[in-house]
Amino acid sequence: MVGLAALVGMVISAALASASSLTAGALDPSYGSGGAVLEDFYGTQDPDQANAVAVQPDGKIVVAGSTGTGGFVPVAMVARYNANGSRDASFGPPPHGFRIQQVCLSGSCGQAEADAVAVMPNGDIVVAGVAVNNAAFFVMRLTPSGALDSSFAGSAGNPSGIDAFQLGAVMTGYHVGGVAVQGDGSIVVDGTYNSPQQGFIARVVSSGGALDTAGWNFPNGYTT
Repeated sequence: MVGLAALVGMVISAALASASSLTAGALDPSYGSGGAVLEDFYGTQDPDQANAVAVQPDGKIVVAGSTGTGGFVPVAMVARYNANGSRDASFGPPPHGFRIQQVCLSGSCGQAEADAVAVMPNGDIVVAGVAVNNAAFFVMRLTPSGALDSSFAGSAGNPSGIDAFQLGAVMTGYHVGGVAVQGDGSIVVDGTYNSPQQGFIARVVSSGGALDTAGWNFPNGYTT
């Protein structure tokens, strides 16, 4: 499986190449090693997976995905790289440059992955994905330094900065397609759930981290 940052190297370097003298679509040799970054987080040979990428206004690259941690089930991963492909040492806890995060739902934890990422105007990073073996979806908000945002209320057994959701009584089949932040800071997530699968769009209140059941036209905070 391709390393978490490898895909980032290919996607971002291709974008940078179009603005240089390189042939359009060529890997940018100034990024990483020959245009790519390959990493095995923790040196455990567990799969690292990149699912989404965003570029900050300062050129830093935020990656969302998942990683194994020495034989345990995959957990959500958010990493940040400088524009040249080196790890951003100012992001996340030691050893810096990335953050791993288990996500739970009412005391149950299981496989989790980050599937979408967006950077807010204030530098906060919003991540959405699935957790507990696709039994729920989650929204996580990080400060620019990669710490969990304590102003974003956590729930379902998670710390502040993370909230996990099930829509109605559906407890299976969740997949996240994207995340976006509206002008008022509200967070919109889209994806699919249930079996057979149905599409959903949900909105999360920025200040509280809960589904927006009051400020949206959909009284449950989501629509299908």
